[in-house]
Amino acid sequence: MREKVFRIHNDEICGYCGGTLGPFARDTDVFEYVYRCLGQEYGDPWHGPLFYDTEEDQHFGITKLETWEVLNDVDSPFADGSVLEQEFEKLVEHDWYRLDSQVGEYHEQLVWGWDSFERRLIDGPRFLFSLSEAEMGEEPVQSLFGFLAKLAAEVESNFVKTCKPEQVLYRARAARKILTSAKKLGSPPPKHTGPQRMSAAGVSHFYAAEDRATAVEEVLANRTKQVSVGKWVTTRPLIYADFAEKPTLPNLFDYPLSKKRPFVLFLREFVKRIDRPPDPKIGDANSYLATQVLAEYLRFGMPVAGGHGLDAVRYPSAKPGGGINWVLFGRPDRQDPPSVKLVQTEGTSPCLLVRWIGRSWFPRVGGTVVRAGRV
Repeated sequence: MREKVFRIHNDEICGYCGGTLGPFARDTDVFEYVYRCLGQEYGDPWHGPLFYDTEEDQHFGITKLETWEVLNDVDSPFADGSVLEQEFEKLVEHDWYRLDSQVGEYHEQLVWGWDSFERRLIDGPRFLFSLSEAEMGEEPVQSLFGFLAKLAAEVESNFVKTCKPEQVLYRARAARKILTSAKKLGSPPPKHTGPQRMSAAGVSHFYAAEDRATAVEEVLANRTKQVSVGKWVTTRPLIYADFAEKPTLPNLFDYPLSKKRPFVLFLREFVKRIDRPPDPKIGDANSYLATQVLAEYLRFGMPVAGGHGLDAVRYPSAKPGGGINWVLFGRPDRQDPPSVKLVQTEGTSPCLLVRWIGRSWFPRVGGTVVRAGRV
């Protein structure tokens, strides 16, 4: 990488520190590279499309920073008062700026766009997706589909993965008796399906967790019933969007990978919005509207190799205990052949569950092993 960025020289000694461990690069090459990297998130007010307030004699919506402040703000390679820093400050004869919260940096504007998207689904048209924000009297940031398309482009490069067969998943159900069959522990009939995080009422998906404790936490609302847990495994590779892994933020000086920093910053904030609990003021149905639209896009519209549509989404649980949940689109346990099969069942009473779940212990009832395959 550095050979592509700098013209490497095999001099015998560094002109700044006197070091002899080469190879070395010309200081002008280093300064040019650092300047280019800084320009991704900081700018020169005189060359940017910013509003200048003549009465106040200043630019609106920015925080002005001196060069040394910028270097320390981003942990630059030579933000230590060195000779290199002093030379760079002499070379850069202008102040820098950072956009204030009133204007918003690019990743903040994307977060605002998603928040606007959520509000619009609740207060505005839910099905007239051709309407742009400008047509609705709001800022012309992006249309609904335009926003999802831009999100999908980044999701594809950062989050789309393939899980191998034998991925273990746990699905729990609360009922008046212990359940042991794949039919009872699998995805419910559409007529018995209410609004959930990734599906509207009447749309049946297979929701599960990566561990027993999380699966049980998801059904603990009714503590008067028996809790049954089925251990399932996938039977084929599944293409999924992974929102459970926090994306790594590229270093500002790791160019050109650093050009993805704004969207990674947005995605980090976006994941928080996916796993937050429903808002009791508007109810489950309205709280899940945005993630339901997102899931539908990922299921039917997400471009993948050989077609469109993902098989599943992996995302953080909103329950206090944390954990990781999965939603497998459709009813994969009812497919022919099924893409997920039941291999074991367990059950317990609510009182024992509350007492022992924190100790990672789950009393088994029967330990029934069922025949793998379609039910």
